[in-house]
Amino acid sequence: MGRMTTDISTGTMDAEDTDSPEPQSTSQLKGDDLLRRIKRWHKDDKPKATSWRKEALEAYKMRDGDQWSDEDKAQLEKEGRPAIVFNRIGPTIDVVCGLETNQRQEISCKQRGLEDAEVAECGTAVIEWVGDGCEAEEGESDAFRDALTGGMGWLEVRVDEMGETRVVEGRIDPFEMVWDSSAKERNLSDGRHVLRVREMDLDAAREMFGADKERRALHATWATETGSGNVSDNRHDYDQTAPGGDDGGTKVTIVEAQWYEIKPIVLVTYPQIGENGQPVLDERGKPAPGKVEELAPETAKTAVERSSMLG
Repeated sequence: MGRMTTDISTGTMDAEDTDSPEPQSTSQLKGDDLLRRIKRWHKDDKPKATSWRKEALEAYKMRDGDQWSDEDKAQLEKEGRPAIVFNRIGPTIDVVCGLETNQRQEISCKQRGLEDAEVAECGTAVIEWVGDGCEAEEGESDAFRDALTGGMGWLEVRVDEMGETRVVEGRIDPFEMVWDSSAKERNLSDGRHVLRVREMDLDAAREMFGADKERRALHATWATETGSGNVSDNRHDYDQTAPGGDDGGTKVTIVEAQWYEIKPIVLVTYPQIGENGQPVLDERGKPAPGKVEELAPETAKTAVERSSMLG
């Protein structure tokens, strides 16, 4: 579909945010400009995500048997009565998750023609190899349980270079996610960006961004639950005396942003194609080039995926 590029952006901003027009493409932004754009996404999208989190938290409590409010518990305790719970939600979710596990569908590649049989078999083998190497089924089941409980289930696919390089698929805590608030379709398929706000150890963050990074340069105070979320983001957000400064803490908040952009491309019809649909080869066994004037250019658009991690 496209290509994935990764930019690592850290730092601070001194100037106030202005009303000057922004570039159309986020991928054109660097450093503080990219940071400002992602902060604006977070500010615009956080209210909807926060509303979902409040409702989802209650759903998780109901599933796990914590179905009395604090006020009701206090009243029952005052009256000397037990807070009895008949939890029918948790067992129902367990049954549905069991059906998903027992009837899990295998992913396979199908050929479109006889000439694609070998490629399809290779693709299926790669999918099976990735799944077996990272126990993907467990992550998929955990994300399915999240979706049943709170309506959101998230997975990540990444390359793990610790030891033997392998592809890893695993569950993401849905409470870490902030998605495009303008998305209306199922699975947020029409969303243009998504953010992951996660807390991690300072040592782990330094392994990602550099051992010489100070905590205040890694900690995204603006994305925390207590952060201001102010798009202008003055220097005070990174002061050592402010929350998230070098106060000796061992945790930092890291934000990962993913987005896609629509870019124009040019499709060129290559004329030297034989009757069997294969390129015509020259005397060296290479595809025979066609004449420039015979090429038929056609303008089209494609989606390009990009990501950035910042503090």
